[in-house]
Amino acid sequence: MDLANEFNMNITLIEQIISALLKS
Repeated sequence: MDLANEFNMNITLIEQIISALLKS
C-alpha cells in the first residue's frame, strides 16, 4: 500500500474538479 501515491492521485482528482468548477 503506497499512501503517498494514493494521496497524489487524490490531489490530482481535486485539482481537476476545481479547474472544472472555475471554468463553468
